[in-house]
Amino acid sequence: MAAPRMTPTRLILSILLFAYLLGVGGYLIYSFVTETGVSGQLMDWQMRYLNSSSPRATMLGTLAVFLAGITPLFWLLLRLNKREGYVPDMSGQNPPPAFEGQLKRGLALALVVVSGAVFWVMSNGESRAAAPVRQLDLDASGQVPAATDLARIKGVLAVEQQYVLEQQWASGEVRSRTRYVPLVAQSWHPGQPIRVVLKTLQGAYYDSLRQQVYVFDTSQNFAAAFDGRLTINELPSYVRQAYTRQHLLLATPYYVLNDQAVNQGVYAPTTPYTRWLVLGFGIVCAVAVLTSKKPAIRG
Repeated sequence: MAAPRMTPTRLILSILLFAYLLGVGGYLIYSFVTETGVSGQLMDWQMRYLNSSSPRATMLGTLAVFLAGITPLFWLLLRLNKREGYVPDMSGQNPPPAFEGQLKRGLALALVVVSGAVFWVMSNGESRAAAPVRQLDLDASGQVPAATDLARIKGVLAVEQQYVLEQQWASGEVRSRTRYVPLVAQSWHPGQPIRVVLKTLQGAYYDSLRQQVYVFDTSQNFAAAFDGRLTINELPSYVRQAYTRQHLLLATPYYVLNDQAVNQGVYAPTTPYTRWLVLGFGIVCAVAVLTSKKPAIRG
């Protein structure tokens, strides 16, 4: 199977295809996982007009966006092949051994690089276990110091402005409720920017000093303190859109405090061994690709 002649036009088109696969493909995967960007907008649209959101529908919509972008590039490639008189060999013959070896090495390298990158990112995340937990009081200062990762933040939980995401099983039973609740200073009022939003699976708060339990759905705003991991500007798109419709203003930047990431003041990753599984899976797949042989076809 003869390879096409690498003209400047074909080289540019190949670079665009590669960049699209890595750049746009990676972005869409990230948006689907974090429920932001394109996937977040699709989820917000479903919840606004259908009163519910389906992960399958969101995934199909995100895939449709990806295909809509890559289809014109493949169309240009077909036009280029036609203009240059290149016809891909579809006879089913085996490619030259040298080309097959390059393909295997490239695929194996990609598997190792991707799994290694995921391992590095997750390792950096788990290194937070040694980070100190900073004590912050929103009544004393509304500012969050730079480079703050783990924090115990004291303020007023504005449960009247909470956003509740309810996930259900196929049977209709509630699987979990994720709450996004502004954590503000005592002097805060709607119209002022929100600097911290609490993300929690809890439905109530126990105040050990007052010996009182506050239920999020039935209580008014109350003073509280939460431990968690801070991230910057990482609210799902549908939460930001809901706040906008409520005329709630997010600060620039704003912080999300995830209380599930901290246990008794120490960072607690939910899956501490996942990074090793990802790295091992990538290496095993790379070795399998390099050592694989095509089965002999007997007539």
